[in-house]
Amino acid sequence: MSKFISIALIFILSASLLACATVRKFEDAKPSPFLNIPGVDRSSKLDNLPFQHSWVAPGVDRNNYSKIFLAPVTPSYVDLNDWERSRSSIITDKNVYRKEVIALSSYTTEKMREALNNKAENRYEVVRKAGPGTLVMEMALTEVIFGNPVASAGSLVAPIPGSTAMLAAVANPSVAYEVRLRDGVSGKVVATAADRATSATRPINLNRLTATSACHDIIEDSAKLLVAALNKDEGEEISKRRFKLALW
Repeated sequence: MSKFISIALIFILSASLLACATVRKFEDAKPSPFLNIPGVDRSSKLDNLPFQHSWVAPGVDRNNYSKIFLAPVTPSYVDLNDWERSRSSIITDKNVYRKEVIALSSYTTEKMREALNNKAENRYEVVRKAGPGTLVMEMALTEVIFGNPVASAGSLVAPIPGSTAMLAAVANPSVAYEVRLRDGVSGKVVATAADRATSATRPINLNRLTATSACHDIIEDSAKLLVAALNKDEGEEISKRRFKLALW
């Protein structure tokens, strides 16, 4: 009887955690002040872009721009008091969380530069300063949930039917970010985007067995997605790549 009660309690707890994780995964990220800009419609979502928010200022002609300048990605809009959602054997307190968020923002800057410097994918010349014909790309991380290696490992060996998916959902990392594009001369915001991204689905996601590598994976995919959106042809639809067969 006691064994039955223990199993029942595990199922109840797992179901509760799954419900929380499902809400976290599919809800839009809470907007930050980064996009609190007069004239920007923060409720806008363009049909041919996969972001939770996307907006282009009326009358903007992208043919007026041939260059792009990337500002360093800022972590300043991440709520550090939210660190307990990332609590693990690695993320043990707010200070550790802050350091990892700062490191992730630097990693994001690096990956965005790599994606923009891919001349086969990017039509814009990457420059070192703003000026005529230049888009200034500013990006902020607004929410970071690192992985839980213990829960992820449990999802690989969980002995209870159905608990694998439940534990995997609980351990699912995510990154929310916001982007604004400014005119290199006037400083006027001409486009914005925002999204909360999770790691692409894999049969076995070994990246979740560390606290930070899955977030690195998310950033790499998001950088490629943002560059694809910048370079899309008129009428072209950009969609997220949601499934990978690779193990890492």
